[in-house]
Amino acid sequence: MGVEPELDAIAMDSAIDCLQRQGAISLRVSGRNMTPVIREKDVVTIRETAVTTMGIGDLVALGAGHGVVVHRLPGIKETAEGILLLTKGDSQSRVDCPWSSAQYLGRLETLNGPRGRIDLTSRRWRWTNRI
Repeated sequence: MGVEPELDAIAMDSAIDCLQRQGAISLRVSGRNMTPVIREKDVVTIRETAVTTMGIGDLVALGAGHGVVVHRLPGIKETAEGILLLTKGDSQSRVDCPWSSAQYLGRLETLNGPRGRIDLTSRRWRWTNRI
């Protein structure tokens, strides 16, 4: 699941730069890899956080070229080269190829869509969406 495809590389680079300068950014998502939790055209707020604060089951944003991928974090693997993030789209049957911690942009904080605003950092959300 990524952001709207109409955003060109310059706009996406600007959005990522804004996230890094201001600590948070809201983006409209496209794709269906995270259904039913996140649906196409929902708006997510990404908060820049340290990789070390993530937990299993968190929804995370990762930099992929000139785009952003939003997936769930089912695992973290520590290697001699550093931390690898294991992610998966909720509607997918397999885990993605590992991401390096350098590709980590932040954790999803809120989700806004037809069902209203969901605080993804709330105790209730984190308890009901653990893996």
